[in-house]
Amino acid sequence: MKIAIIGSGIAAFGAVSKIIDLGIKGEISIFDNHQITEFNDSERENLYHLEDKNKTIKQIRKKNFSLIPPKSSYGLLPNKISNLLYDSNLFGGLSTFWGGTLGVFSPHDLRNWPIEFSDLKPYYSFISKKIFITRPSENIFGDISNIDFQEKIKTPFIVDRLHSIINSSSSQDGFIFKSGYPMLAASFTDLEHYNCEYPGKCTHNCKNHSTFKTYKYFNKIIKENNNIKYFNNAVEKIDTKHPLVYFQNGEKELFDKIYLCSGAINTSKILINSFNIKDGLKITDNGLIQFPIFSSNEFNTIKGFDNFSLTNLVIKSCSENGLSNNQWQVMQVYEYLFEYLFPTYLSSVKNKLYRALKDRVLILRGYTDHEESNIYNINKDKNSNFILECHKNSEKNKLNSSASSLRKILSNNNFRSIPLLNVKSKTSGHYGSSIPYKEGFFGVPINGELLKNVFICDSSVFNSMPSTSPTFTIMANAARTAELSFNKY
Repeated sequence: MKIAIIGSGIAAFGAVSKIIDLGIKGEISIFDNHQITEFNDSERENLYHLEDKNKTIKQIRKKNFSLIPPKSSYGLLPNKISNLLYDSNLFGGLSTFWGGTLGVFSPHDLRNWPIEFSDLKPYYSFISKKIFITRPSENIFGDISNIDFQEKIKTPFIVDRLHSIINSSSSQDGFIFKSGYPMLAASFTDLEHYNCEYPGKCTHNCKNHSTFKTYKYFNKIIKENNNIKYFNNAVEKIDTKHPLVYFQNGEKELFDKIYLCSGAINTSKILINSFNIKDGLKITDNGLIQFPIFSSNEFNTIKGFDNFSLTNLVIKSCSENGLSNNQWQVMQVYEYLFEYLFPTYLSSVKNKLYRALKDRVLILRGYTDHEESNIYNINKDKNSNFILECHKNSEKNKLNSSASSLRKILSNNNFRSIPLLNVKSKTSGHYGSSIPYKEGFFGVPINGELLKNVFICDSSVFNSMPSTSPTFTIMANAARTAELSFNKY
């Protein structure tokens, strides 16, 4: 049997890990188009050190990013399509740049879907046995009884204090708030130094970046299995009658099964080419608001603890009428933010300010629910180049109301915020819903079979993009699709 996996990110990880688990015999070919096809940790570090860190930061500034800079990997940045949405150009897809935050979709998140939580539950469990996931609080994630967790992250007192304030608060302006420690996908099991500073600034005893990245998984299984290979070969389209892949270099190859795992943007490109879709496809992206909060109290950080740039706390915001759910992620202030904001000749000022603020300031990042998501149209221009245009830019009214209520609770407990420091980001990096199950141009069935023996495994098939981080569900649903592809549906 010949199997084609198109993409090397999160969806590809879910599909390939399940195909291996099923014991399927045959050739598994992973296709993607990246500037680097494979590199180990030392090669990655050398790549970063080819450029001075200050030059890297200047490069990021030139791309006109906002107050809070983007994630990067040893100074490498994701590309952008039409300067709006991220489009990874590295082996491992956007998992090379993500923040590691996981979450399971609740029945509310799945309210517009033709599948239910019970359909995904065994696959959340399956994925949790493949990666290291930190133990979260159970009060905000629903049914996580069958998921394998490791130890909880270590957090400084300011985070623990915020956690206590939120959970002891009463409803505010029609919103109910609950907080809990996050589930994070980590690349190692020793959390004594759970530190990740972008863009690849490694500190003493750093465990080579804390977040799970799929390129490490694929490099490992490719070395261990002669039947699994990676090809740096961009896919142009698929045949609409046979499981045949056409590549941008003019080659073509027939397979027994094809799995589209290249993410909503690139899967949409492939399908627009394959079916000659004149009007393009709509892509959903969560709206995002970020702002800092300041504590008037001084807290002592954990001895030997370094502030890290991943989620420390998750706050769930629910309207009392049940119509709106928003998720807030809480991060510490970490040193790279100051290096990004201050020029090198002000390094002494930067260092003093960082020491003064690192245990008094937290950053809150809020995500819209599906109804307030941004919608983009991906299509081709007259020169056949792909372009992305904003179809609907959400006003984020419900998210703004949630933020206002949250600020009131915090202001009563010695936390302050400055509205002028609100950052409304163009993108959250959570893309999907371009080819939703049983809807739209394709009406894809819930087993993901677009054409005979051609399956869509990424977030393209999601019926909505809720505020909960979609990554865990992308992994789980890709595994579900892979298993269904070998069973009668």
